[in-house]
Amino acid sequence: MSIRTIFASVVDPNRGDRSHVNTDDSAWQGPFVTGWRITMRATPSLGSVPATLVQVLAAPAFTALFYLMLAHAGEHTAAGFGAAIDGTASAVNAMAVLIGTCCVESCTSVSATLATDRFEGTMPYVSLGRPSLRSWAGRIGAMFVITLCSGCAAMAALACCSGMVSFDARRWVAAVALMMLSILSCSGMGLLVAACSLMMDDALFLANFAGYALPLVGGAVAPLTVFPPIVAGALHAMPLAWLTDAARALAAGRWHAMMVDSLIGVGIGLLWAVAALAVWRICMAYHRRHDTVSSLGL
Repeated sequence: MSIRTIFASVVDPNRGDRSHVNTDDSAWQGPFVTGWRITMRATPSLGSVPATLVQVLAAPAFTALFYLMLAHAGEHTAAGFGAAIDGTASAVNAMAVLIGTCCVESCTSVSATLATDRFEGTMPYVSLGRPSLRSWAGRIGAMFVITLCSGCAAMAALACCSGMVSFDARRWVAAVALMMLSILSCSGMGLLVAACSLMMDDALFLANFAGYALPLVGGAVAPLTVFPPIVAGALHAMPLAWLTDAARALAAGRWHAMMVDSLIGVGIGLLWAVAALAVWRICMAYHRRHDTVSSLGL
């Protein structure tokens, strides 16, 4: 089986070499698979094998390295030009960059994918119908897998260029678990951004803005203590801020602080998801009342 055939079968289970599979099996036609296929087909970065390699794997890895260089530059500036950064400080910066990258990728992936529903023609179906929970689970699951692959690429790049390489098995397991937790938690932010984009003419404006702003104000490049206390307190309304704090605590070996910050980040992420559901329902009610739902899909 060729690489392209394997790639096609992952993106769309109904494509590729499936001669050994019973095509009448309802497992390949359920709501979860339908939601998975809709998301995979609507994701531009999965349009081809080269695009997937560049946008899903290479781009997040180079982006994480860029953030790490910014973080190290700040350390050098604070310690004096030419000062060396020890392994612990390097690992702390790398872990914060890793979790920050995963959070930003999750938020922008979810928001951009759902926002492009307006251009893919699936928004009227989502708005007028009542998609099942399994259908939405398939969509979120597909975006989770895509972001997890990007996170693994970023982790591999950071491990080669930072003190993360000295982690023991316990910290590596905790790092992977925190990475997966951060992707799920920041999906709520992406859902809210996507819901708010329904009220804008440019469906991708908020997603692009979040992709540029979140790494700088979410604690990925530098801890939020660099901001004034009032600003730092306001920024902690994002799960990203707590999860990058948890990443720094993990790298420094402060396990209790890591657990507390992680749980708070998950809780805030759930609140963002609830707010996204409320905004989504308000927008859909408005468009139904004014009969503008059909205009959301071109």
